[in-house]
Formats: sequence, structure tokens, C-alpha cells
Amino acid sequence: MWSAIIVLAGILMAGDLHVDEPSRVTVRGLNQRLQLTGWQATWPVDGEILPPLGTLPGGQLVAIMEHQPGSQRELVLWSKDGKQLGRAAVGLPGDILATRVLGSRLLTATATRVVEFDTRNLRPIRQREIAFAPTKKMIYGLGPSGFWVVTEQAILYFDLDGSGPMVRNRPLVPAPSKPPCPAAVPCSAGFQPQETEALVSESGELLVFDVFQEQYPYGKDPGQTDQVWPSTATILDARGNIVTQRSSSWMKTTREWLWSTRVSGNPGIFPNDWGFVRTRYTTTGLPLGRLFGSRGSDFLYWAGTMEIFVRRVNRSLNTLWKQDFQPLDEPIMSPTWASPILFHDLGCYRFSTVSERGRDKVETTINIEEIAEELSRTKFKRPRFAIGQSSEGDWLLIAY
Repeated sequence: MWSAIIVLAGILMAGDLHVDEPSRVTVRGLNQRLQLTGWQATWPVDGEILPPLGTLPGGQLVAIMEHQPGSQRELVLWSKDGKQLGRAAVGLPGDILATRVLGSRLLTATATRVVEFDTRNLRPIRQREIAFAPTKKMIYGLGPSGFWVVTEQAILYFDLDGSGPMVRNRPLVPAPSKPPCPAAVPCSAGFQPQETEALVSESGELLVFDVFQEQYPYGKDPGQTDQVWPSTATILDARGNIVTQRSSSWMKTTREWLWSTRVSGNPGIFPNDWGFVRTRYTTTGLPLGRLFGSRGSDFLYWAGTMEIFVRRVNRSLNTLWKQDFQPLDEPIMSPTWASPILFHDLGCYRFSTVSERGRDKVETTINIEEIAEELSRTKFKRPRFAIGQSSEGDWLLIAY
């Protein structure tokens, strides 16, 4: 049941987040043994929180809010029990494309402006005017000093110091070396930008995947083709320099001996097509999984369904550790400054912790009925979630 709820939540939460019922924030305490402490704070919010809500050391929460779509936005700071510690109007025209808390700073970007705020006094530190035409196919990310935009044709970086923008054309690698196509039969679908994954680390480097598709016919039937998906992972720094680049998946050829094919409806005893040997093509070195988070200069992937595997890689794309966990669709992860690492799912139902080195795993499930009821009542548009940590070391489960 919960697996179905969580999958559906992941689909529907991408929709319109403005629902009819009033906004509120609820914070629950969870100790290091993954037990609810019984402490809870709930307060109404006089506007719409634009996700993601950020968390700060000591249990503070920071968010960008608007009273109605398109209205003046405000930056608001709360304590863990809902006391408003600060509020300031912010000039952010247009849709907010990315927001990220890094240390004591909050960075946010629209298609016309990138702004860095000091979360202690809610004042802007740096800002930069930019200009580009956003689309749904673009990927956005913020690092400590600027804003990354990944389009189908290029990668752009807008530094808060005003330089650039840096632009790198895509793909970052040439078309893969591949066997020749059969005579007079085109077999290359080429670069597949719609398959792109990209993520910015907390140190500001971009990991991006260039994916290609090749199709090789192996029989008389036009539908008999081997599809292969060569891909390359590249890490770029803010100047556009390649830090690391390596194949993520590639192409492998094999020999199929004494083969034959037969279609239904053939009344004879002989196959429709046969031969002594033919070449077949497969994808080798499958990707590590789906990118979902970063810690410092490292990246994290997840893969699996009945159980998931989380893999942590460094900026050289070497695996630091791999650990299996209970099902955690679209894992939500605690911030870097909190220890150890806490994951939970989109229903705030399954909880797992692990050390920074991938050891000392602890797991449990907790059915928080209020959350399940709200997910159902709002058609899975609320609550959204964040994770904080109090100065006493308890986890803060934030639903908003």
C-alpha cells in the first residue's frame, strides 16, 4: 500500500502546489534511535512556501514565501517551534528556478536574477542580473558562487562575481566510436539530450551525463534491432574545465552462433531466417543509478525498487561506498552539516540512517497518520518535506 502511495506522490507532487487549504508547518522530533520523541510544533503560514524549505544548524528554518502567485515575495526565518525570527521582502521577479541553502547562505535564481542572502539577517550579499529563456526541458542547479543551467544544446554558468557567462556546447564528448552501420542502413539515433541527468555538488561542480542511442538491425524483420545506450559522465568546474570524464555505459559486441528465427503462422518445419554466425550489440557498464544528492564534493545515486542501493562517489567518480536500504522512493536526505545521514521516503514513513562512511546502518518504519491523511486529502500535493537537526542532536522532521 505505502509503495503505491509513495510512487503516486512522486508523480503528483510535481504539479501545482497551491491548494485550497491554508498552509502550515509541522515539525516533529525524532531521536538518533529513530523514535519519535513526542515533541511537536505546528504553526500556520500566511502565504505559500516556495519549495524547497531550507534548514540551518540549531533547528532554524528558512523559506521564500509569496501571498499569492506572482505577488511580492518574502524571506522568512523561523525557530524550530515556529517563532518568527526575521522577515524581509525580496525582489525576485519571475518563476523561481532553483533555491539552495549552503552554510549560512541561501541562494536563489530566476531567469533574470541570481541572489545570495545571509540567512542570519536576511539581507542580500551578492546578486547578478542574467537573461535566458527557460523551458521545461532545462535542468538548474546552484553552487556556492553561481547558477548552472543545462539545456539540450549547451551548459551555462552565471557566476555571482559578474563574469561570463561560461558556455560549453553539448554534448561534451563527440559521438561514440561505434561499429559501422550495415550497408545502406542508418543505425545511429545519435545524441539524446532528453535523457540528460545533471546535479551540482555543494562545492559547486556540475556532474552531467551525455547519452547516445545506437540501433543495429540483426535480422530481416525491421523490428529486429539491438538498441544500445552509450553514455559519458563529466564533471565540470565553474570555469568550464573538465575535472573528470569517463564512460558511464558503452557498447559491447558479441557473436551469436548457429542462430535461427521463426515467426508464428509459419506452417513449415524450417525457420524463416538462419545463419552460422552474426554480430549482436549490447549496452555494457550500466549507469550507477539515479542522481539525487550531494555531500561536499561527493555525489549520491540510488537504484532499485524492493530494496534500494545508495552509492556515494567522489569527484573522480570513484565509488566510496555502496549500501543497501529498505525501499525509499525518491529519498529525502538530511543536510551535510547534520550527522549521521538520515534518509526517508516521500511519505515520511520509512527511515534509515548511515554514517558518512556508509556504515552503522539503522532502519525503521513509523506510520505518522496525520501525514498519510494529509497526503490523501490534498491528492499528494502536501505535505512536502525537509530534514533538520536541533542543537540537542534530535532530527527535525519538517512537513509543510
